[in-house]
Amino acid sequence: MNKQQAQLIAEISDKYDIEVSLDSKNENVHLTKFSDIQVYSSFDAAKHYLNALIIEQQYLKNSEHDFQNFDLFKNLPQPSTPSNIIVTADESQSVLKIDNKADLFAFPVFLVFTSLGNVCKVQNTNLLNIQRVIERCEMEPGEKPLYVTATKNYSGFMIAAFQNGKVAKISMKSFVTEFNRKKLKNAFNTESKLIFIEYFNQESDLAAMSSINKVMVFNTAKINVVDSRTTKGVQVMKSKDFSLMLKMKRLEQVKFENSDYYRNDSLNVVGYYLKDGDIF
Repeated sequence: MNKQQAQLIAEISDKYDIEVSLDSKNENVHLTKFSDIQVYSSFDAAKHYLNALIIEQQYLKNSEHDFQNFDLFKNLPQPSTPSNIIVTADESQSVLKIDNKADLFAFPVFLVFTSLGNVCKVQNTNLLNIQRVIERCEMEPGEKPLYVTATKNYSGFMIAAFQNGKVAKISMKSFVTEFNRKKLKNAFNTESKLIFIEYFNQESDLAAMSSINKVMVFNTAKINVVDSRTTKGVQVMKSKDFSLMLKMKRLEQVKFENSDYYRNDSLNVVGYYLKDGDIF
């Protein structure tokens, strides 16, 4: 990234109240969302991350999803496909998150999981931004998109986590339909509030935090994958004094001095208090 591109990213970030800093050579940009810092040396990657953050801000402010058509970089070269798109998780799964596949827009089918427990299936007809994908979803009144991923052969699995401490591991094959249906109801269980949903192509470590500041770390391999989309899941975090599981993140998105401190050989545990200096 050259100096001019880095400064342009900084200028637009400031306009939308998004924290940004440049390195000493003004070549790398550091974009901050909550406690998560993303460092980019690529202009294309920084640009698409910034656009995703701005879209997220609009979702928070406008329940009708009346997007602006962002053309913030119209005088600079445009990539053929976006890269490194990611919207960092909020306190719960209540704002739009986007799969961070570098080649997300190269996949033939988008899956948009919604607040009513549905999933919209959008065929990729040369779509180049998330706005256009969302526009093709047939939303019910009050329904909002929560998470967007894309697939070619429905490999891998979805992880859905709920406030009651349960976590479901749902095979992507369960979203296959014989015909090109635009929407599937009952994409995940809705008996308890959803706090996290993401696509995984391999077993990964996750961190969970409860309303009493207890933390636990576990690997998705400890949960069996199922074909039922509405599975209630496995009890991963145990409630104490009516506590709820409020947050879940990939382990690489938190900052723990020693993540093994929070790890247990089994599931259904209360967890350990978050140590001073550790950031969830």
